[in-house]
Amino acid sequence: MKKNRVVSLMIALVLVFSAFFQAAPAKAATNTIVDVAASDPRFSTLVTALQAAGLDATLQGPGPFTVFAPTNDAFAKLPKGTVDALLADIPALTNVLTYHVVGGNLASGDVISASSVNTVQGSKAIIRKVGKNYFINNARIIITDIPADNGVIHVINRVIIPPAKNIMETIREDSRFDTLEAAIDAAGLAGVLESAGPFTLFAPTDAAFKKLPKGTVEALLADIPALTNVLTYHVLAGASFARDVNMLISADTVQGSPVIFRKTDGRLFVNRSMIQRADLLASNGVIHVIDRVLLPPTKDIVQTLSDDKRFETLVTAVDAAGLVGTLQGPGPFTVYAPTDAAFKKLPKGTLEALLADIPALTSVLTYHVSADELFRGEIRMLDTLPTVNGAEIDVEIKRGRLMLNNARLVQRDIITTNGVIHVIDAVLLPPAP
Repeated sequence: MKKNRVVSLMIALVLVFSAFFQAAPAKAATNTIVDVAASDPRFSTLVTALQAAGLDATLQGPGPFTVFAPTNDAFAKLPKGTVDALLADIPALTNVLTYHVVGGNLASGDVISASSVNTVQGSKAIIRKVGKNYFINNARIIITDIPADNGVIHVINRVIIPPAKNIMETIREDSRFDTLEAAIDAAGLAGVLESAGPFTLFAPTDAAFKKLPKGTVEALLADIPALTNVLTYHVLAGASFARDVNMLISADTVQGSPVIFRKTDGRLFVNRSMIQRADLLASNGVIHVIDRVLLPPTKDIVQTLSDDKRFETLVTAVDAAGLVGTLQGPGPFTVYAPTDAAFKKLPKGTLEALLADIPALTSVLTYHVSADELFRGEIRMLDTLPTVNGAEIDVEIKRGRLMLNNARLVQRDIITTNGVIHVIDAVLLPPAP
């Protein structure tokens, strides 16, 4: 009997404790981004601003969020009166604060591997490396990966301000671009560069336009289709920041033809134009300032070769083989073009024999063509090149020089309307079948 009472008492206690723990509410998160910021005196101005904008409740929500958090010292670097003005203008304050927030939990590794981040405000912010330091726009990231229950905080030494002007407005307000502004207006393209985009504009300065042959600017302004052709060759669809461009070999422009990117002595070039200043942010994209006007190709491969006296023998051979029509077709093609001097290196009588044997001539010429658009940056990463002939060309780098079989590539990336030409110093002979 006593034993039964003990058992009953134990069962009752188990039921009571079970009911207690089932009824107890789940512990709420107490270490949200706002909690972390509020507990650190370095962020008192930020916390005050979040509360004024009513964003503290949002950043206490489930998230996850990534916050680039400016310190009190960062706010103090703003022009005098800016903080007070923002606190008195809640929409403007909200615009600035949400530019510091990215949706998702981005650890430092995610941040530094990106070229830009999409902010909650809607505009992109640029991530770049300078020396050993990483920046978001003009703010240095000084502390990373402060954890919170609903995201992560990275500390920055400046307040980042979202771009307020679109590409066209930015061009109009910069005195370096008076000629470009006049050209865009004349071509009726201002509305496009004021639209949502995003776009990338390679913007030649007034000094860049002055490098053109005399009368060129006036001739373009009098020929709107030609002007439009040139201007749209300076525009990419999408926002490509300097870190993006640095990793690209080429990109198709709005005009349709590609531009080529390369890095020489630490400087970034688009075609032959140096990017003098990169990553001018606009609300609908980004501007890169360049020191030369980019001119799109206007001639196909055959026309380009015909206009260059170095290729008279090659043009004669292409004509004799009946390949002119092919190389004037849409392509794209890559032609490895031997100069007249290259043909002279052939054994005596070889050229004459080829011109008398059209199938053999065609075999040799088609061994100089790839049925694709391959720029030097792509070629140097390959071991072999496919050709229209069917046989492959060996690619090798010897003493810093790019070799195609026994021929040295002496001039690269001549862009045409239907492909690209690379100049070589020897004729390529296909392997015997």
